[in-house]
Amino acid sequence: MPSRQRPRLDAAFAFVEARSRESGTAVFTANTCESDRLKQEVLLARGYAVERRYTLWECDLVSNAAMLRRMVADARRAMRDQGIRLVTFERPDPPPQ
Repeated sequence: MPSRQRPRLDAAFAFVEARSRESGTAVFTANTCESDRLKQEVLLARGYAVERRYTLWECDLVSNAAMLRRMVADARRAMRDQGIRLVTFERPDPPPQ
């Protein structure tokens, strides 16, 4: 894979924007990670503005396993007590648990 360089990234956005414009797109959006400074700089140089920022979270499933199992059991119990059932198109009537 070619190295990420400003001219290549800029050209990639120019290509996508041109194709999108041809199909009627008027407003472009892009997402980038906070750590991706190069992409942020290219987007800002192309006229993009930061509109929203999101926070990504990570959950350690191993160290939080007991707590997560309790939460699942509590949620299932609350749903059962309230008569809430999750069904799918494949199995509209799941067996009671």
